[in-house]
Amino acid sequence: MALFLPLIEYIVILHGITAFQELNTRQLRGKLYEIKYGDNRVMYVIKDNENVYFLHACQKQKGKAEKFELETAIRRAREASLIV
Repeated sequence: MALFLPLIEYIVILHGITAFQELNTRQLRGKLYEIKYGDNRVMYVIKDNENVYFLHACQKQKGKAEKFELETAIRRAREASLIV
């Protein structure tokens, strides 16, 4: 996972917000999305066309995003006033 985040940041810097159309993503809840890469997950919020906030990275171990991981990302998004 250590190489995964710099790779995502590089792709976004290189291609801008449209890079997310090329990645394997899904909406988790409201403005909260995740990028899937193998067993790795990165939860993020797109605030506008220029700002993406990576909130939490984890390794998936079950069929669904574990509740703890999702709650961590939601808590961080609320602390940053990205979601209500």
